[in-house]
Amino acid sequence: MSNESPLLPSLLLHDGELSDVSELLSHLGLNFVERCGCASPDDETTEWELVISTPKRLLEFDPGPSGSTPVRIAVLDKDSKTLRAMLQRAGIDLVVRRPVHPAALRLLILHSLYRGPEKRRTLRVSIGARVKFRTGLRSREAVLADLSTTGCRLLSAHAVAAQRAVKIQIPHEIAAAKAFSIPGKVVRSAESEFPGIDTLAVSFDPLKPKQADWLLRTIASYSNGPATLANGDTAARLTLREAARHERPTAPDSDTKAERRAAPRHAYEERIVALGVEAARVLLGRDISLGGMRVDSHPDIAIGDELRIGLHMRGRDEPLVVNARVMRDDPTRGSVLQFFELDADVQDYLGQIIRFLPTLEVQDGGDDTGILVCEILDHQTQLPTAT
Repeated sequence: MSNESPLLPSLLLHDGELSDVSELLSHLGLNFVERCGCASPDDETTEWELVISTPKRLLEFDPGPSGSTPVRIAVLDKDSKTLRAMLQRAGIDLVVRRPVHPAALRLLILHSLYRGPEKRRTLRVSIGARVKFRTGLRSREAVLADLSTTGCRLLSAHAVAAQRAVKIQIPHEIAAAKAFSIPGKVVRSAESEFPGIDTLAVSFDPLKPKQADWLLRTIASYSNGPATLANGDTAARLTLREAARHERPTAPDSDTKAERRAAPRHAYEERIVALGVEAARVLLGRDISLGGMRVDSHPDIAIGDELRIGLHMRGRDEPLVVNARVMRDDPTRGSVLQFFELDADVQDYLGQIIRFLPTLEVQDGGDDTGILVCEILDHQTQLPTAT
């Protein structure tokens, strides 16, 4: 949920048990496909942003090779260790055990779709600089729009068919260490907002250790903003677009078609931006105790900040509100929050719900981790003291 690239659609798979989830997705205004029954063959070759399903349908579903791996959420009416072990082996990300508060499920969906900077697992950075890519023996120019550890997006005047193998050459002007190349394949090709320019979504092949290291360094170097334009680079891009207009003239009615597409797409993107603002306030709490919890690192909170957090728990119409202070921050483990000023009733209720958290994060080779879905209600930044 950012303005970097459009969200892919989401998929809802069930046999009628998840009608409430369907209503929730509709209320959020999300682009989703609902299947009552098994997934279709096309569903298994389509790129999805999020897949929500019952365990039965999710275990049957094979997303197949694609440019991105969807977040997969299983919604359980009946829980068992055997079933959770099966979901773990299938690589499911999250398990939601009913009953669950509708507000908590809503926030969990928003968080799963959010592409904000704290999602370091799939961090995608904007680049905006020229690169070359090779298809077969031919070398082409393109603009590297964005980059992640799993793929990238190119703007090119040369159309490339989906599933075509490509090799992207990252020059030393862009790379953090040295020039390198990344093999991959085009998983999606579509018209961009620029006349005569296609957007190519590329999924990377498995990388060698050195390639992976160079890629991570390059991504980190652009975490605070896109590339700076070199002298003449803007003119080169305009020339690229101008050449494309001559190479592939647009149809006479293309302006009319563009106008027809623009209005609904603009309204949808505005809705996504609005949801993204809300999603940026969501925290997923782990290692929860009466003293505090650990959350993913968040770009807007720092050590010393004080937060008012709403906890959406089953059995309560209103969220349970607690005060927390950021005590530690580790880029790999996340931030540690310490609760303070908890009255006796809040402590008692918190102690009860800690024993049964409806949402679990499925861990590879380990125990499931209970997750507390939280929302930042108020945030007081700790200002640095003068020296």
